[in-house]
Amino acid sequence: MAGRQSGYYILTPLEDRLTDDEKASRIKSYNPYWTHVISYHEWLGHNVQIAAANENVTRPMRRAFGSIYHSQAWSFYLEKLLEDEGYYEDRLDYTSALKTRMARLQMRMWRVQRILTKLRMAKDEMTFDQAVQAYVDKIGMEPTNAFIEVQRDSQSPSPPAREIIGEREILTLRDEYARRMGDHYTLKRFNDTLISYGGLPFRHIRRLMFRD
Repeated sequence: MAGRQSGYYILTPLEDRLTDDEKASRIKSYNPYWTHVISYHEWLGHNVQIAAANENVTRPMRRAFGSIYHSQAWSFYLEKLLEDEGYYEDRLDYTSALKTRMARLQMRMWRVQRILTKLRMAKDEMTFDQAVQAYVDKIGMEPTNAFIEVQRDSQSPSPPAREIIGEREILTLRDEYARRMGDHYTLKRFNDTLISYGGLPFRHIRRLMFRD
């Protein structure tokens, strides 16, 4: 890619209002296996997608027109893609690879629980405290982080299923791309083509990708 795209971790200081136990609870969630998955979600996901858009998307309207389902789904899609392609086994010892896969599955369950929690809270079928406990019981999330997650669930209007719905759209596109390309299909070619469109909605990407 032309130029240079840098990414940085920004470590948010723990809030002074938290007790020592609450601070320890928050830190406990960010174990090496969880942060390993997050690193590739952010680096190969959002960072690469932004770099590809900066290089390939030149029209002002296309730069301004984006879909949160696509931007979030690309990173979510990559979490599983790395596992499917044997990345963890190639670079990690057996135990670390196993724990990293477990961390990825926990993150996937977290996205599913977010759907259930946001919808049930919106329908007045679940209280704030019940939602916090659901994250603790169903996902194994630390209580302090579960509380923060439910705060976000209850205050944000963003759609809760954007990662999962978007990932399904990417997989549908990939299947059709493979069928149309036949022997010329490669996974790399599909991924490179997909991110060259920036964050456009999937229906527009499909029209551009297949010219129909």
